[in-house]
Amino acid sequence: MWNCIVFGATGSVGREVVHALAVSSSWSNIIVVGRNILPEHEKYQSDARFRFFVTDNVMDFGLLRSVYIRNLHINVIFNFIAAESGFSSEEIRMLEVSWPLQLLNLAQDLRCELYSKVISRYAKPNSMLELFRMQAEFVDEAQLQTLDNITIFKPGVLLSRRHNPRCGAGFFSALFCMKRIEVVDLAVQILKDAELTLNSKSKRGFQVYEHDQILKLL
Repeated sequence: MWNCIVFGATGSVGREVVHALAVSSSWSNIIVVGRNILPEHEKYQSDARFRFFVTDNVMDFGLLRSVYIRNLHINVIFNFIAAESGFSSEEIRMLEVSWPLQLLNLAQDLRCELYSKVISRYAKPNSMLELFRMQAEFVDEAQLQTLDNITIFKPGVLLSRRHNPRCGAGFFSALFCMKRIEVVDLAVQILKDAELTLNSKSKRGFQVYEHDQILKLL
């Protein structure tokens, strides 16, 4: 059985990955880091496998390491933190470049077997190019890292459980004629990829799944 940390569990993808982890028998310790606990996740507080690190500073690795993952080997860091519509350039850079690289460095420091991240394609049309540029900057930096396995999922258009595309998704879908991906299906595939990677005990290196590749996996 494996141990993981989930960042960004309150977002559309992260919340579904938490549900997928809850029904999987492969995970013995699941640390969820965030500023709050979603009402739909409160039931997992009675599950001994779950620990919720609720903090205003989700990058407080000192407290995380000394209290929540002390004496634990973490196998996977899942990162679902992402910029949202209307964020400033500084906020986009922090959430799409700085923090993802800090979490990747944490995965290396903890000797994790896998760092798994979703790169969302959602923004207002007038900020989309800036978002893409910063996400590409992160990908370029991530490829230089030495972690055994880094998986990046890049869905073009996601549908929530209510079948509503997130802000900017309708524009993106119309522009590129993309078939939409259900968030629940993506979450299941993210967890499946992690479990297959850990079971294989191989060093796959850097792997990016573009929108069409994700569709083929589902």
